[in-house]
Amino acid sequence: MKKVEPALASVKKEAAFSVPKLAKPATQIVGSRAAWFLTPLSVSVFATMANSFKAAGEAADVPTKIYDSGTSATTENAAIKQAVNNNASFIVIDGIRPSDVAPGLNAAKKAGIPLVSAFEPSTTSLAKEVIKRTIAADAAPVAKATTVAALNAVGCKLNLAVVYTPAYTQQANVLAGIKEMLPTYCPSCTVTTAEYDINTAATSAGPQVSRLLAQHPDINVVFLDGPTLIPQVVPTLQSSKKDVKVISQGGTDPGIEMLKKGSGLYVADAAALPYPFVGWLAMDAGLRIYGNLPENPNGNPTGVLLTKDSNLSDPLPSLNGYEGKFTSAWNG
Repeated sequence: MKKVEPALASVKKEAAFSVPKLAKPATQIVGSRAAWFLTPLSVSVFATMANSFKAAGEAADVPTKIYDSGTSATTENAAIKQAVNNNASFIVIDGIRPSDVAPGLNAAKKAGIPLVSAFEPSTTSLAKEVIKRTIAADAAPVAKATTVAALNAVGCKLNLAVVYTPAYTQQANVLAGIKEMLPTYCPSCTVTTAEYDINTAATSAGPQVSRLLAQHPDINVVFLDGPTLIPQVVPTLQSSKKDVKVISQGGTDPGIEMLKKGSGLYVADAAALPYPFVGWLAMDAGLRIYGNLPENPNGNPTGVLLTKDSNLSDPLPSLNGYEGKFTSAWNG
């Protein structure tokens, strides 16, 4: 096996986050036109981002509208058209694949309303034209962090299971990165995949992982590509009495709390963009696009890989005080 680098060095350390000041206060940029945030509110992480976008709007003194897009292309397109019909200043779509909402994008294009996408990249010419900014954690560092952490946990006997949803391009890209990278470290190691439905993950993920372990008893590390799976899957693994390690991504409270408990089961968290932070980033991106201002060069921090040896009381020090930094930049 190729020598595995230390896990904490597998993602570059970020300098303190900063926000360039807007050329004029945010209220003067958008006036009375509300900024709309469209997302499936039934999914907890998306609801978290929506709430943080609302908080960002309050800090910027910018009117906002949070709107439930549902999870079907029909309801997602209807949500975008609703925002367009209400003369939104800009629209943020979160948890919505741009390739699924061409009718909505065409409506926004006709109205001259710019869009920001959270996590999902644009893969069509229409989406690339209408969506002016994508806020997403780079899949490559997450894939590398996961691969290195898994190998550090069990060595070259690694049989990794990746539990993900193909509904989101970023998760598919992380899986592709793991599959590409793992053989360069350990040609004999394996990757098994299991897909979950974002609509039923809260109740189905645990039983699904149980079935996966029964079908593949040699699995010894499970990567959960989504922190919403942690509260159900981890107890499932604990009750199975199997010696299986768990890695996730997100840097959210469930993962950090598991690391603090130090049970030995949950071994790493690839903390990319904390979900509350995304709402503030989306507001900042929208204000800059709507005001024809330069993009924030610090808009997508890389994040870190958290383990039991990390400073878990201050896991993402580069982002400390980001709310105040945004507020100062918007109201100066």
